[in-house]
Amino acid sequence: MARNEHLIQAPPETVFGVLSDPRSYAYWVVGSEEIRDADVNWPAPGSRFHHTVKLGPLRLKDDSEVEEVRPGHFLQLKVKGRPLGTARVKIELERADGGATRVTMIEDPGNTPSALVFNPLTHLLVRGRNVWSLDRLAELAEGRVPIPGDEPGAPNRTTAGHGAVQNPATRERRQVIGETLGAIGRGAAAGFAGALAMSVSTNAEMRLRGRPPSDAPARAISRMVGVDAHGRRRKMQLALAGHMTTSIALGAARGAMARRGVSPAPAGAALFMLAMVPEIVVVPALGAAAPPWRWGATDAAVSVVHHGVYALTTNAAYGVLASRPASGAGP
Repeated sequence: MARNEHLIQAPPETVFGVLSDPRSYAYWVVGSEEIRDADVNWPAPGSRFHHTVKLGPLRLKDDSEVEEVRPGHFLQLKVKGRPLGTARVKIELERADGGATRVTMIEDPGNTPSALVFNPLTHLLVRGRNVWSLDRLAELAEGRVPIPGDEPGAPNRTTAGHGAVQNPATRERRQVIGETLGAIGRGAAAGFAGALAMSVSTNAEMRLRGRPPSDAPARAISRMVGVDAHGRRRKMQLALAGHMTTSIALGAARGAMARRGVSPAPAGAALFMLAMVPEIVVVPALGAAAPPWRWGATDAAVSVVHHGVYALTTNAAYGVLASRPASGAGP
């Protein structure tokens, strides 16, 4: 048996009012993602609401049924979470001093098969989860958090028993993940644009100076991944793969900076410094090129110019992509 007690600074009538609103279970029950629908006579005996619970990578869709109710005092539910089992949850409300309510919550297996997976460790885990759940119930009953569906910006403004309501925390988490992935994706696309611009500037500089392509990037990649770098064609393939991979990864980092609130100018400067790292640190460390203190003034200036072209182009491209209405919310 998992037994929890919690003192809520609200009268029993208010606490029971929260329990009587099926939308509330989308928030206060830990693990709940959504209340998909509910019977209009909830919480009458035999009435149900249909919920979606997230457990790690699993999303379990089932229902909870009222087995017994004494308005303002007691509610007993049969909670299904197949295939993991069924639980019987008893919630008792007792008036306490100062207009508060002492809530006692008891959770047991709801049938014989479920009893097989309930053991001392399971009860301990359930008790720990229900500590958190009752904290959330208190937030709702004490008015510190609105009922799901009533919060500002809620996509589903429904009345009890009509339509789906999402857990606000789950919705916000999905929004954050979506915005972050969007920013990183825009950054990767901007990095690709920067890679093309850097390739154009490099090819133009080689023609003006009449120098052959450097095989240092190909040698460095060869040593990093243990592949053969013999032959002009092979060296070109390795150099191109390294150039594009690094450029796109750095562009993704530019998107991550935006998500962290870094403004364009500092982000562009940081991007330039990051872009210089492979040439002045990684490639020399692999023995594929001379260290920067052995470079001539011209070679150093050329490197700064090419990486500056990359950083400026990537930064500008990110700004354009981020300003497009189709990119949605977020930086």
